[in-house]
Amino acid sequence: MGFDQVHPSCPVVTCCVIKRGLQVCAECQEYPCEVFSRPATLRDSFVTHQRMAANQEAIQRFGLAAFVLAQGERLTMLEEMLGWFDDGRSKSFYCLAAALLSVDGLHRAIDTAGDDGDVKARAKSLRAVLEAQAVDEEVALELRDDRPTARDSE
Repeated sequence: MGFDQVHPSCPVVTCCVIKRGLQVCAECQEYPCEVFSRPATLRDSFVTHQRMAANQEAIQRFGLAAFVLAQGERLTMLEEMLGWFDDGRSKSFYCLAAALLSVDGLHRAIDTAGDDGDVKARAKSLRAVLEAQAVDEEVALELRDDRPTARDSE
């Protein structure tokens, strides 16, 4: 039995790609459908699921090509954060910020943090600015997880 039989595809891929032959849900006449009306869970199997609806809306509004370009900007800004602001303890945080904050918000944060001081000072400055940007955008820069813990079973 192959992997795809044991772990079937996600409902989005099954509906959008396999059944309808589309690249993204935003291209579908039925978007937004029941997949997007389901209540959000507190647990993310992937961080990028937090932006799934917002990403589809951006694709509908601006087109897939513009969305792909914006994702390239995210990657470029993440590379800048890792190259210039990484104090050895911030990689995961920068990855979350690059995945979850708006492209404009990331640009503002990097521009505001500046490039003065040693790497620890730059990292501290960027973290503070990214956290403030997250508050402005109502984004939690942390993984959400509702799995039971050992404490829950006590």
